[in-house]
Amino acid sequence: MKGSRKKYRRPGTVLALCLAGLVLTGALAGCGDGPAGGNTSGETVATVAGVETDSLSDSLSDTLPDDRAFTPVDAYAARLTDAFAAATPVPEEDVTYTTDGGGAVLTGYTGGETVVVIPDTLGGLPVTAVAEGAFRDMSSLRALSLPATVRSVGFGALQGCRSLATLRTPIMTCGEAGDWFGALFGAASYEINASEVPSSLTTLLITGGDTVPKGCFYGCTSLEAVGLPEGVKSLEPFAFYGCDSLAYVTLPDGLVSVGQYAFAYCPSLLNLSVPASVEAMGISMLEGCGALETLTLPFVGESREAADHRYLGYLFGAADHTFTEGYIPASLIRLTLLPGCGDIPANAFYSCSRLREVILPEGVTAIGHRAFYRCAYLAAIALPDSLRAIGDEAFKSCARLTDVDLSMVADGQQLGVQCFMNCTSLVTVTLSGSLSALPDGMFSGCTVLSEVRGNDSLPRSGSAFYGCDRLAGREESGT
Repeated sequence: MKGSRKKYRRPGTVLALCLAGLVLTGALAGCGDGPAGGNTSGETVATVAGVETDSLSDSLSDTLPDDRAFTPVDAYAARLTDAFAAATPVPEEDVTYTTDGGGAVLTGYTGGETVVVIPDTLGGLPVTAVAEGAFRDMSSLRALSLPATVRSVGFGALQGCRSLATLRTPIMTCGEAGDWFGALFGAASYEINASEVPSSLTTLLITGGDTVPKGCFYGCTSLEAVGLPEGVKSLEPFAFYGCDSLAYVTLPDGLVSVGQYAFAYCPSLLNLSVPASVEAMGISMLEGCGALETLTLPFVGESREAADHRYLGYLFGAADHTFTEGYIPASLIRLTLLPGCGDIPANAFYSCSRLREVILPEGVTAIGHRAFYRCAYLAAIALPDSLRAIGDEAFKSCARLTDVDLSMVADGQQLGVQCFMNCTSLVTVTLSGSLSALPDGMFSGCTVLSEVRGNDSLPRSGSAFYGCDRLAGREESGT
């Protein structure tokens, strides 16, 4: 497959400018290296008798076997749920602290444990803060849990904890002392998160906060599993940009927005489930996520109401739906849309050629023009009972689709021209018994189509079934 698939690019100067507030607005964000226009997918379009044809083979799936399998993520999930399951708080006498405003300020740990759970209270007072340098140079510390009552952590509180592998904390940053995760480890800016956050730190459980700040985890290359808590409403732009090893992250119900480039260039990310509460997703949110296998979304594109940017490639950095093929990772197997997603926009999954499974919820009433055009690997799609209309060429050249149930669409005027044209693996179709006619070329070129169920009155010939030789042969033989 030809294309303009973008190469992984480590965080650098261009992103530094973006985080300083110099991001260009519009479909082309200044931090991308994608093309500004033109067809980048290698596709050449010609017309024959007024009908578009593709120079790329419509039987692409016949030449590239699909042997992809889902990578298990249970081990990552278990890290987040079981990290401190067997641990108990360390004795109060092993913790040093001061008091301030009715709370305890943790100043140090003097014990010898490598897994440290700080008690919720010290001296009868809730632990509300961790002082600057409190755990400095504790090189043997492997896991640390701070109580949910903590409201501030001093700059460099964890500096020099070079063996820390698991951290549970209600605080992501040092606030005014540094609004990025690396400040906890002494990083003077987000740009040096990678050099100060220990390379051993793979598991992060966040228990508090309502916002993941801009560039918070920028370049934290060791993180593999991250859990975000209920209450987080916003992931700001570049929040997890360049987290090389991030494979698993949980997003909470109640999340409202995910900013541009939030997970860009996380080349190990295996799946992502964006909750139904999200109202907006930024361009290039998932750009460079070359290992992504499953994706759950509340809608397609920027928002439910957006007039533009309503195509999957938008989230991966494609400036237009025609560029999608060069940006969607070849690893992406399954996409699920959540209830409330609205109708499927025109060109929503245009040329998502390696997408194999799509799950649509009840409530979807229409699938737009070319919504699944040239999804050559699409082998399974269950159309909801609520569906009432399918646009022109909606599933054209879905060369692996083997059967489709259209019995819920009772009005032939709501079926598009050529909507299943060149689905060269389509064997069985189920139609509503109320249909008296089909649009031109609806199943044209479906060369192995051999059975139409649910409607015996429709002729199996003419424009709708042009080139369906097996179906015509069965009709002539009376079978």
